[in-house]
Amino acid sequence: MKTKDYAIAALLGASLLAGCGGAPVKKAEAPAQPAWIVKGTGAYSGEAETIFYGVGIANAMPDISLQRKMADERAREEIAVTLKISIKSMIKDYQDHHVDYFNAADTAGSDEFSSHVSKSVVDAELVDSKIIDHWSDPDTGALYSLARMDTTSQLYDQYKESLKEALREQNGAVLKARTDEALKDLDTAVQDQRSREKQIMGVTEAAPAAGGAPVAATGTAQ
Repeated sequence: MKTKDYAIAALLGASLLAGCGGAPVKKAEAPAQPAWIVKGTGAYSGEAETIFYGVGIANAMPDISLQRKMADERAREEIAVTLKISIKSMIKDYQDHHVDYFNAADTAGSDEFSSHVSKSVVDAELVDSKIIDHWSDPDTGALYSLARMDTTSQLYDQYKESLKEALREQNGAVLKARTDEALKDLDTAVQDQRSREKQIMGVTEAAPAAGGAPVAATGTAQ
C-alpha cells in the first residue's frame, strides 16, 4: 500500500474511532406523571365554575384500543360517582333550607327523593363529559384517562327540573299541601345554591392542568 493510501486509511480509522468515542445519544425521557393523576377523581375549582374530574385506569393489554376504551369508560364512571355525591349535597342543602316542605319523619321517602333527583341529573349530564387527556405509565404499561365535566346552566336546569318532578311525584317525602309553594320558590332556591356552589359541594382545590390546555383557576374556594 502506498504512503498516500496509508494516510487515507488512518484518517478514516480516526474518524470512526471519534464517532464511536463521542458522547452517547440520550434516550428520550418518558413524559412525567401529570398532576391530575396525583390529584385523582374529584370536584375542583375552575375559573368560573366547578370542574369534575374522573380518572380511569386500564392495565396493560395486547389490544391497545380496548385498553383505551376501558380507561375512558372508567374515567366517566368516576365522574358519575363524584357528581352524584355533589348533587346529593345540593339536595340536602335544599331540604335543610326548606324543611317545612318535607315530612321529617319520613326518612325512607326523603332518601327516595334524593336518589331519584341525583340519578336523573347524573344520567342526563354524563353525556356531556369529555376525555381530555391520557397518560401511559412507561413502567407498567397502564393507561390513565382523564374525563372532565363542567357545571353549566344546563346542569342546573336539569337539576331544577328533576327537583320539580320529585316534588310532584314523591308524595311520601313531600307534604302535598306545600308542593305548590315549593315549586313557586324553586327558581330562587336553585339560583341561591348556584351562588354557593363550591361551598355546598365542598370544593377546596384548584383543578390541575390537563390535555395541553391548562385549566385556569381562581384558587381555593371559600
